[in-house]
Amino acid sequence: MTEYETIISEITSLLEKAQVDFLRFEEATNALVTCPFEQIEPNMKKRVSLSGKIDRIYERVYELCDQAPNPQQLRDTVSNRANYADLDSAAQMVFEHAQKIFATVRRTLEMDEQVNARLNAEKDFILMKIRENNLGVEAKAAKFYGGTHAQGKKRYFPDKKTTI
Repeated sequence: MTEYETIISEITSLLEKAQVDFLRFEEATNALVTCPFEQIEPNMKKRVSLSGKIDRIYERVYELCDQAPNPQQLRDTVSNRANYADLDSAAQMVFEHAQKIFATVRRTLEMDEQVNARLNAEKDFILMKIRENNLGVEAKAAKFYGGTHAQGKKRYFPDKKTTI
């Protein structure tokens, strides 16, 4: 096996590992759309962890690309920017793996819009509950809020009292 074939083999193996991690990332993203509120944080942490793992894989992939006789073409192939017809058969295998990864990335990016909408809806719901609790009759801060809330001179502490 030539040095180039060894590099291609290692890149292909790393891209297979990255594909598995991207699929797990996609699953965590999909879970964020439908999971109970309590599961949002664990799923976000899972995504962060997988993202770091994927970044390390791609650092190694790009190091290997730089060792190849045609580093820029191989980098373009891994990044899904190469012309398939211009590639040799070994690089075409890399391209096919990159295509699978980018299909997963595309689906995940589309789900991210739904995740953002879900998180915003959860945030709005929580803020509404906080406001309801703060304005209720039983709220401890209600008398302070009502007494000092933009009503000009009417304050909880009267103007004439200088000592408490």
